[in-house]
This record gives sequence, C-alpha cells and structure tokens, in this order.
Amino acid sequence: MTEDEGLQCMGEVRHSTLVVTHGQRLIRARITEPVTSPGTRCPVVAFGHGFLQQARYYDTLMAALAARGYRVVAPDTETGPWPSHGRLADDLWRVALSAREAAPWTGPGRGLVLAGHSMGAGAALLAASRHPEADAVVTLAALETRPPARLDAIGAPTLLVVGSRDRIVPPARSRRVYDAMTAPRQWAAVRGGYHCGFLDRARWRDAGCDRGDLPRREQLDVTARLVADWLDAVFHGRPFEQPPGVDVEQH
Repeated sequence: MTEDEGLQCMGEVRHSTLVVTHGQRLIRARITEPVTSPGTRCPVVAFGHGFLQQARYYDTLMAALAARGYRVVAPDTETGPWPSHGRLADDLWRVALSAREAAPWTGPGRGLVLAGHSMGAGAALLAASRHPEADAVVTLAALETRPPARLDAIGAPTLLVVGSRDRIVPPARSRRVYDAMTAPRQWAAVRGGYHCGFLDRARWRDAGCDRGDLPRREQLDVTARLVADWLDAVFHGRPFEQPPGVDVEQH
C-alpha cells in the first residue's frame, strides 16, 4: 500500500452494526470506520471486549484508530457472566473476515489485526494461535483464556500494552504471556495506567473498577496514539517511536 492510499482511510468516523450469520447464530458487531472511504484500503482491526463489557464502551479508542486509517469491528457476543473464550476468539475471526470481504485490501498480507482488552485480549491471542495468517496482534491487559492460546503458534508481530497501576490484571500476568511468546513482540507499559482506563466507562457505572494515576481521557489518548503508531509501522513502514509516558521493550 502506498502512503497516499493509506491517507484515504483517514478522517471523520462513524459507527454502525455488522451482523454475521454462522449456522444458527447471529454475531452482532460494532463497526467504527472512516466516513469518506468506508473500509476501502483500510486494514481491519477485530477488537474483543473485556469481561461483562460491551463493544460501545470502547468507542473512544475505536474512533481514534478509525481516524488514523483503520476499520475497527468489535463483536458484541459473550457479554454475560459465563462467557466462552473460545467462542469469542472464533467470533473475532469471523467478523474480521466479514469486514475484510466487504472491502478490498491492496497492501501486503491480509490486512487483518486481532486485538482486544483483558478477556478480549486473551481471545485475540487465542484467535491468532488458531489463525496464523493474521498480520498483527494488539493486546491491552492480556488475560489468559480457557482454553489457553498456543502462544508458540503465533507468528504475527504482537504489541502487548499494560497499565503500570492495573490492579485487576496486574502487569505481571500479562508479562507471563509476553515471556512465553516466540513471535516478534513489544511490551508497552503506560505509566500510571489502570485496567478500566482502557474503556470509556465500564458496565454498571464502573462497578468493580480500579483506579490509576492517569485521568481516563489521558490514558485513552496515550493508548490510541501508541497502538496507531505501532500499526502504522506494521502496515505502512513508518518509524515507531516510544510515546511520552510509555515504557517500551522489544524482543
């Protein structure tokens, strides 16, 4: 993909709903995409929500990525108290393929990213271990799943983001995932960031949430810039520089 083609994806964004049929199941997903060029030549980012959360609680992050040239599709499945991690992983892949089929991709690879927060981050890793053809993986506060992802089966470059003050999924838990992987990967710790700071708000007025040192808006801004810059490096060859307020390691 050329620089000019990538720029065609940028600009004002909109939210809509995608429905994918799989057997007797209807998989609903929230799409956030550029208005001026909806889906055309934009890499697709399939984003998995956290435990008990819904896709719309990530609207700020998804809109920021869409404004930078990515079509974000987030399944609204497995939102109850007894979620299936395996089903969420499969849903991530299905909505990613559906969104990709609806718009052409002219760059290298398939233009597919698997991403998510907490439980959804674990589901993204699980999906990536089942589908090594994914181009990249991005996790926020990654949590192990049942069944576990076969981390050595993931070959795509991976960005693992954590909040240094996360009390729900402490960074040490995500670090075990990072250390067990063999794919090219980067570790990014948002200083003062916390678990619920990756959402606009959590369900039930932030019930059960933690707190960090950063205002939520600032954490979302830092995270969006970090992820978008990293994806730009993967898809457009742009230099990736360590953002202010983030400690980055590479393996």
